[in-house]
Amino acid sequence: MIEESTLSEVLATGLSGGAEFAEVFVEDRRSTSAVLDDGRVAIAAMALGVIQACLEQSVQYAKDRNAFGKPIGANQAIAFKLSLIHISEPTRPY
Repeated sequence: MIEESTLSEVLATGLSGGAEFAEVFVEDRRSTSAVLDDGRVAIAAMALGVIQACLEQSVQYAKDRNAFGKPIGANQAIAFKLSLIHISEPTRPY
């Protein structure tokens, strides 16, 4: 079984290529972190888009769906729920 070595152990042993390994190791960590940062931003943007789409679909459904002869959006409880979603939406302009 091969033992795992830390970066300091590799550099301390003086193996040929230790410095190159260290340089590649550090560069890989930076590039990996940059990719993860970009991914986080993309996921957040997608989540905000989903929130906006859900709100738009919910409002349209409340206008179109009829119950007891009138749109369900005319019911106070439904209107309050939709307005709470609207005011807590993180992308709405202030």
